[in-house]
Amino acid sequence: MDYFNGVTNEDFVSYFLVDLHSRMELTQYTYPHEMTEPQDVIDEHIIRCQNILFDYIRECILDTIYEEGLILKGDETNFIYDKKKEEILPLLKMHINAYIENVKVQYIDLTPKSEPLKDVRPED
Repeated sequence: MDYFNGVTNEDFVSYFLVDLHSRMELTQYTYPHEMTEPQDVIDEHIIRCQNILFDYIRECILDTIYEEGLILKGDETNFIYDKKKEEILPLLKMHINAYIENVKVQYIDLTPKSEPLKDVRPED
């Protein structure tokens, strides 16, 4: 049974790529009391795009179940969803790597330059 309304793996990858490439320039802010890694903003964008894709996969399954009048237990639906995610994730890897190579990131450090940070710990 096709639980995805005819949406192929290639269609799912294309769906993901639209969101992934919607932002080819990212800005990463580092707050004064925050530690960040150079790739944090890229990782956040990729994860957001993957979650959008995963929502779409789940939506396709639920639409098919509704349209076909199927009755599936939650575990069965989750199994179908998890298997499709396992199929799709490896297909995204090369696209994600290419995106990481081509995205431009502007890094902005929000730590004030004029005043050094003061130690605000109480004295013993």
